[in-house]
Amino acid sequence: PRIYYGETKNDYVIVGTKDGESDDLHTEGYRYSGNSGIELNFINRLILSFAKTDFNLLISNQITDESKILLNTNIIERAKKIAPFLTFDNDPTIVIDNDGSLKWIIDAYTTTKYYPYSQYNGEYNYIRNSVKVVIDAYHGTTEFYIIDKTDPIIISYSKIYPGLFMEGEFPESLKEHIRYPMDIFNVQATMMQKYHVDNASDFYQKKGLWSFANEKTDENTTQPVKPYYNYMSVEKGITELVLMIPYTLSNKDNMIAWAAVRCTGENYGQMIVYNFSQSENISGPYQIENRIDSDDNISKDISLWESSGSSVIRGNLLVVPVENNLLYVEPIYITSGVDGSSLPQIARIVMTYNDVVVSESTIDKCLEKLFGFTSSSEDYTENTTSDSLEDYLNNLVDSYNNAKEHSKNGNWEEFGKYMDELDYYINNIESVLNSEQ
Repeated sequence: PRIYYGETKNDYVIVGTKDGESDDLHTEGYRYSGNSGIELNFINRLILSFAKTDFNLLISNQITDESKILLNTNIIERAKKIAPFLTFDNDPTIVIDNDGSLKWIIDAYTTTKYYPYSQYNGEYNYIRNSVKVVIDAYHGTTEFYIIDKTDPIIISYSKIYPGLFMEGEFPESLKEHIRYPMDIFNVQATMMQKYHVDNASDFYQKKGLWSFANEKTDENTTQPVKPYYNYMSVEKGITELVLMIPYTLSNKDNMIAWAAVRCTGENYGQMIVYNFSQSENISGPYQIENRIDSDDNISKDISLWESSGSSVIRGNLLVVPVENNLLYVEPIYITSGVDGSSLPQIARIVMTYNDVVVSESTIDKCLEKLFGFTSSSEDYTENTTSDSLEDYLNNLVDSYNNAKEHSKNGNWEEFGKYMDELDYYINNIESVLNSEQ
């Protein structure tokens, strides 16, 4: 992908050497042609060999007069060197811009510990996601955009450092890719554990405190659920990306609330909280996982995989509101070898709804068992038997082209539909080939 600026820990890389760079598109080697980098003439090599404490920079016979050194290639460190007064999110996103270039989007925060009458949280008592940083993965071009122009701290910084922040708005071509950042949601969700209480007496007596729900990592280990992204319908007919977290009462396992923040368009940053009645026992993730473990069929499968030398990995238990109830979904992965070094593969999808636990190889089969219906794939299943191989392959190609077109237009609902079709055709092509024979 030619990512010269990314999450690698390398401080610098050298391009334009005698040997070409590793690139799958050019078997004989590729040479960097970007506008970034410092020429490695003798003087620069001498200075940099001392600065980087790397004598190879001076003596290597791979370096020529056409070679260049790209500095600060780690994107987080790059952004910190430019704006050390900002705090940066630890989870950058890489996206494809409209021109086909790869861009990193990093969320940046203004923070201070001197905001009056505000709850202290570790190193600060004030945080605003006022800036998004865009870094070109090929050229290293770094741009800072102010996205919250009501933040007094970022307004002050923009006056102190004129020219640092871009004057225009955040690019429209990148807006559809932004998501609400994990780090600030973690802070907000943590604060909400006690500040949801609106009765002063209960607040000071620490009544009704919430905790992040616990989940199992294996039979003997639990950990608090971390916020996770998921596509779901918050409004009827609209599927969108949300970042969500389930809560339990402090020192309890039953769920008491569910919170999410929306990531899309005009609804970006809008918080949603569902409060559950304390008089009704709503199962939390840990209780659901105990129920999953006690299911004979699932425990039998897990024992079989482990006895055959595979490692079993439990995915996040997703808690998804459906109408006036909750659907719990957990993927179970296996890797070959006890060290888990091979690529994990989904072995089972486990779903729980209204105290019914089902375990199947696909989401469709789980939905069919729970609700009596499958996803959109049932609209085209008969193609596996009624169409000739030529027609079948044409349908497969059509699904791919449709998915590609809707991806280009940003129509993610239709994109998902045709990706389901494509997945179905690929997975069932073997049965069609057998029927042709």
